[in-house]
Amino acid sequence: MPHIETVSFDPEPHPSWAGCAVALGNFDGVHLGHRELLCHLRQMADRHEAIALAVTFHPHPAEVLANKRPRRLMPIEDRVNALLAAGIDAVWVVPFTRELATVSAEEYIEETLLQKLSMCGFVAGPDTRFGARRAGGAALLREYARRVGFDLEVLTPFELNGERVSSSAIRCLLEEGDMGRAAAWLGHPYRLKGKVVHGMQVGRKLGFPTANLELGRDILVPAKGIYVVRVRMGNDARHAPTLDGVANVGTRPTLDDGPLMVEAHLFDIEEDLYGQSITIELLLRLRNEEKYDSLDELKAAIAEDVRMARAWLQRS
Repeated sequence: MPHIETVSFDPEPHPSWAGCAVALGNFDGVHLGHRELLCHLRQMADRHEAIALAVTFHPHPAEVLANKRPRRLMPIEDRVNALLAAGIDAVWVVPFTRELATVSAEEYIEETLLQKLSMCGFVAGPDTRFGARRAGGAALLREYARRVGFDLEVLTPFELNGERVSSSAIRCLLEEGDMGRAAAWLGHPYRLKGKVVHGMQVGRKLGFPTANLELGRDILVPAKGIYVVRVRMGNDARHAPTLDGVANVGTRPTLDDGPLMVEAHLFDIEEDLYGQSITIELLLRLRNEEKYDSLDELKAAIAEDVRMARAWLQRS
């Protein structure tokens, strides 16, 4: 059996994908709605004895076209891994450029999906848009499916408890600090990933040493506040042991009211974590970030946060 290219960041598709079943989208977060779509993609590919291919884009079109940096739910590497973990065969991360933005929806179907990929079918989400000015959608796909004869499924919006699940809705939940609903819609707690860097070491002086996370520039940071967290060590945190703790997301108004930071105090660990990669899962938002009149008041507040976090973790 010929080798199948699992992941590609090249502008052209890999020849081993010819005849594949395709789903196209940003897939930010790879949430439950995305996984429902990917399940349909897997089933379509199996019916046709074909490869299941997810097509996504990087960087974000707004970054290229409007010089904006939208906040993502996960970095591109994690998005690729999550797509593969959802049961598909390959991910094509298409480099998004100004030139690509000028390609019409009709050209994209004819030249990329039909000629280059020779796709056997397409699974479309309810909001699938593509081509210049996002002009392509379900109606155009249905027209081409009738004319050319490829398999097509257009899914209805995915809902959980009567609420529509989407990446934008999850971003809103995180900005409100609603970690429970965000986790339910994502299928896992929201995660922040990065390296531990040196801070002011005030936490250590107070008796609560913290791991300061170096934040990615394009990753969404949830509402400021104090969180119950679970931390996993290493670049591949899926199978790593977990450590419980509390984390402050904010600007540390008692100390310097500086840039936005994430600093986690981990329970029952003395290890020096500087330079290590960690993944912080934010489980529950305990309270707002507050400014205190003294370091003694801050220390007392942290001690109470630790007590409440331990109690919540024991009940969970």
